Amino acid sequence: MDVDVSFEASLKASVDGLSSRLDKLASAQEAMNHIPLDVPLNGTAKTNATGTCVLSLKGPARGRQWQLRQLFVAGPVKGTVTFYSLAVTPSIGDWIGAKDSTKTRWPAPGFYSTRQFVLQGGETLWVVVTGATATTSVICNGTAEDYDLVAYKARIGL
Repeated sequence: MDVDVSFEASLKASVDGLSSRLDKLASAQEAMNHIPLDVPLNGTAKTNATGTCVLSLKGPARGRQWQLRQLFVAGPVKGTVTFYSLAVTPSIGDWIGAKDSTKTRWPAPGFYSTRQFVLQGGETLWVVVTGATATTSVICNGTAEDYDLVAYKARIGL
């Protein structure tokens, strides 16, 4: 009988220890949900005969948010590059209401502070080059921080 009591006490202590470790692991995993992931943004295109091109750099999935940190566009030596955020595929001149940031220096670097250029789930980051030399290659590289809004809202009770 003493062996059963001793075994039972030892088993309970082991289960309690495992439970404590699993709670710590769950807490650590929850904390990791709030660390943004760096998303590389890359794309290439050629301007058309009028020196225009539209390049999609994709966007965050539903329930996520991107904060643009940097965007670098190279290729043309003249013209204007503008960055837009839209939920629909645009046509040239159809940018009303879009968030934008225009750069006219080449290469065109863009650096952004926290919450300066935000894309919500379902929006796409567009790079539009106008007034460049015809058939010029345009290269775009950058980084966005990807946030899990579902985990964030759950954490703050929304």
